[in-house]
Amino acid sequence: MGDFTEPPPMTTQSPRTLINPNNASAHQVQTNQPHTDPPNESQSTAKIALDRQKKVGENEEKPKMTSKTCKPVAERPKIELPSQRINTQIQYMKDHALIGKFIGFWPTEKALQGWIAAKWKPKGNINLKLRPKGFLTAIFNCIEDRNRVLDNGPYFFNAAGLYLRNWVERFNPDKEDLSSAPVWIRLYCLPLEYWDEETLKDIRNGLGDFIKVAEETKNRRYTSYARIYIYMHLNKALSDSVSIYHDDFEWIQTLDYEHVPFRCRKCHAHQYYH
Repeated sequence: MGDFTEPPPMTTQSPRTLINPNNASAHQVQTNQPHTDPPNESQSTAKIALDRQKKVGENEEKPKMTSKTCKPVAERPKIELPSQRINTQIQYMKDHALIGKFIGFWPTEKALQGWIAAKWKPKGNINLKLRPKGFLTAIFNCIEDRNRVLDNGPYFFNAAGLYLRNWVERFNPDKEDLSSAPVWIRLYCLPLEYWDEETLKDIRNGLGDFIKVAEETKNRRYTSYARIYIYMHLNKALSDSVSIYHDDFEWIQTLDYEHVPFRCRKCHAHQYYH
């Protein structure tokens, strides 16, 4: 075999350059740079049209965007309902319906139906509607049943007290404040001169919002105590008595709360059920 000659080592050459022969002093141009053709007339026209569209779009009102969906939000539709039809339905519900909720307990519809039959013993039918947040709407086809159920409260499902109130229009379970609740109060040994309905309404001023006077108090069937129904703020301390003034005389009237929802009558602590 002949002698082996090692090839010379490879060297990195700098990029070749071209020099304009017509102008020897011209700047050198690297041959490895990309070549771009000058824009033709059609490209220039398209760019001008695109710029015009952008300027027009900037002046137009842009649709609203939401942070969650990042999609355009359409304008809210406005729907007008016939007032007479809606007002008729509202009045029917005020006369026939009640709103309730068992605090801390959400019974099933089947369990509620059995409880209503056993506790309320309605003469007519009750259309039960389960609402969000554990609320229920009871629609009575017999107004007598509805009034009797409201008058004879409060009610309990085992240890869970029932928050019960008159039906109100545009009821929103998310905004219902359970710190206030309807409560029956007995006024033992109340003098008979204070038994008229207007005087009983005056007595409630320092207690809460007046709802009604019990029927047995109106007709004075039982005169050992008067009975009034009011909305009370249960997040405040409950008074044991109220002072009644007229002329220079003061009468100290004791208050007996009937099954105050979720409060002890004596210490006003929560989680007591009487």
